[in-house]
Amino acid sequence: MIFTSNYDNAKEGNLVSISMDGGKRAGFEGEWIRELAPNENIYNHWNNNDQWDQYYINQYYYQVLKGQMFLLKDLVNKYEGYKKDIILLSYAKPDEFSHRYLVSSYLEIKYGIVVPELFIDSEGNYITTTEKPKYTKDKLLRLVQIDER
Repeated sequence: MIFTSNYDNAKEGNLVSISMDGGKRAGFEGEWIRELAPNENIYNHWNNNDQWDQYYINQYYYQVLKGQMFLLKDLVNKYEGYKKDIILLSYAKPDEFSHRYLVSSYLEIKYGIVVPELFIDSEGNYITTTEKPKYTKDKLLRLVQIDER
């Protein structure tokens, strides 16, 4: 199964960074899928303009997700058959806007795969939730539908 989480929460498992710096600021030294990280232009424009999420969603879709369809399909195929889960990581807290939610929403929209947000409790138990900012999936779905016409 594929999950999303953040560096503060997920410390063990098949962890994969999808952040711009590969998780270096968090001390992460695991696998990194650089191609799924937002580029600096997207992030800086979003960060310097009152964190306008629609701009970020549009740019991330057109500049990152759309160009990585084969990588995402390979990710799904690679990890779907394994018994070992993959946990895609970024810095944002679970209640904050994050590109990891765009990746998980895209996987659901394109491949029907629900990617839960993962919380690991102090005893190492996986606690999952599909509760993510709903508007990210809704806005991304509209973009995909418009783009595929």
